[in-house]
Amino acid sequence: MEENNIVNEKPSSVLSVFFSFFWIICKFQCYFLLLLVSVFLIERLMLDTKERKREKPSDEVLLKAHNKLCSSTDIEEAKNIIAEYPEVLPHKMSEWGGSNTLHTVCSRQPNNFHLIKLLVDEGLKQNVGGAPKVKGGLIARDYFDRTPLNVLVENNAIATLRKLMQCDPPLVVPYDVLDSRLFNSVHSTYHVDMFRFLVNLNPETLSNKHRFLKNRLLLDYMIERTSSVGFLLRILPIMIEEGIRQNVGGEYGGGGLFVRTGASRNYPADLLVRSKFLTWKIIGPVIGGVINNGTSSPILHGAIKTHMSCSIL
Repeated sequence: MEENNIVNEKPSSVLSVFFSFFWIICKFQCYFLLLLVSVFLIERLMLDTKERKREKPSDEVLLKAHNKLCSSTDIEEAKNIIAEYPEVLPHKMSEWGGSNTLHTVCSRQPNNFHLIKLLVDEGLKQNVGGAPKVKGGLIARDYFDRTPLNVLVENNAIATLRKLMQCDPPLVVPYDVLDSRLFNSVHSTYHVDMFRFLVNLNPETLSNKHRFLKNRLLLDYMIERTSSVGFLLRILPIMIEEGIRQNVGGEYGGGGLFVRTGASRNYPADLLVRSKFLTWKIIGPVIGGVINNGTSSPILHGAIKTHMSCSIL
């Protein structure tokens, strides 16, 4: 009997040893897994603490980085500056009228397309300007309502604007002519080639009455705002010829010369007559020649008959 009991107990003892060994292994694996999780959490905590401890660079440091970046002609050097001081891109220089880095680069190096493109790409990553439509800061405004695109126009950087148009997706589109009010920059710098470039970029600018111009035509606006007689005489043919081609104001509109605009309901032709700097002896041949080349004689005579105060010929 005793031998039978011993034989019967052996299987139970072996099973018990097996389960005990298995339990030890499971506990070891659990402890090991817990150790791994603890190490991961500690490393993450240390990394977060290190990031929190990184103080934002002072305005003086950012100003130095700003100047160095905007004067750099080496793309790799520019990348290193941005990597070290990423805050330099969205930072607005209050002493420079709220200009961001792109404003300054477009002023100092308007023909350095690669540097401008780099700043736009990095600005998009940082969401400079607060929305993708700001294009990484390319149409962010300073305290004087100027965008970097305005600065490029002021510097007559047509080649750079063309390259920005050719990017994928395009960084300059026809709508920017109005949204960034690029003609505001042209009438203060007198670049005729740039004026023609903007008209070709968005021809409809001449045929529409614009909200930011207080419901006036661009022709009306440029006549009133342009202080340079020479510049005005050179851009008048461009505006009138394009206006005639688009039939602005209809057959008697004279390319926009005889279209009432704005709150005063004046004609652009009337503004020319009242100008202190111009006389019809000077502008008559310019406008008359354009209209004669662009319209038939009956239309011209009809316009003159309707507006007797504006004796063009």
